[in-house]
Amino acid sequence: MDSPATFYTSLRRSRTVPQPAAPLTVPFFTDFSGPNASPISDDAGVTALWRRANNSWLNVRKVGGVARPTALTGGSVDNYALLDASKFAGGIPNNIEVIATLDIGSGTTQEHEILLRASDNANAPDGEARCYEFLYNAASAAVDIVKWLGPFNQGPGTSFSSIGINDATPGTGATGNQIRATAIGSALTFYWRAVSTDAWTQISHATDSGYASGTCGIGFFPTGAANIDALGFTDYLVNAL
Repeated sequence: MDSPATFYTSLRRSRTVPQPAAPLTVPFFTDFSGPNASPISDDAGVTALWRRANNSWLNVRKVGGVARPTALTGGSVDNYALLDASKFAGGIPNNIEVIATLDIGSGTTQEHEILLRASDNANAPDGEARCYEFLYNAASAAVDIVKWLGPFNQGPGTSFSSIGINDATPGTGATGNQIRATAIGSALTFYWRAVSTDAWTQISHATDSGYASGTCGIGFFPTGAANIDALGFTDYLVNAL
């Protein structure tokens, strides 16, 4: 029989030690597959890849392979989730493009949002959130680029300001439509296309140097008669520019 020292040495050598997940890299793609989660959290084999600070905004959930809002809202309170930049080797690039594919369920839909150069916190009393929001209202066909200024639910000029100059209207939305947001230096540009094989149409642009860095994410603004199951993204692609 082995001596106690030999026995414990063998046990230590044979034990499987979990290894940390390798950092993700950009380009990054997700189709929101995997288990349902509310709030959205795990994806691409990385725990808590998506996050939101413990603030007063609302969560995004993942259900049936689609990212959707969790609740109707009002004022200037969006449902949002951000990629955790610490899970990416080198973080999230400052010059970036994000492409997302829409899922339009039954009922009234409203704003689908791509968020770029985003940051948030849980500072009292409600926390803060800052980013560039690229919104497409699939019900009304409205488009815009909006700058989140930080404060919670204080309305135009305090919580957010519209900075977009609109170039074209894509019409009302349908499942399979794609939106694309880019940030290169101070140039912000928003695009739409009906399906992935079409050429892009530029729908809005802006110039702003307020936010030079940050992570990226997704957001939704369903209010009034909207159905939270009528808004969704089926995939999300991040590229460095």
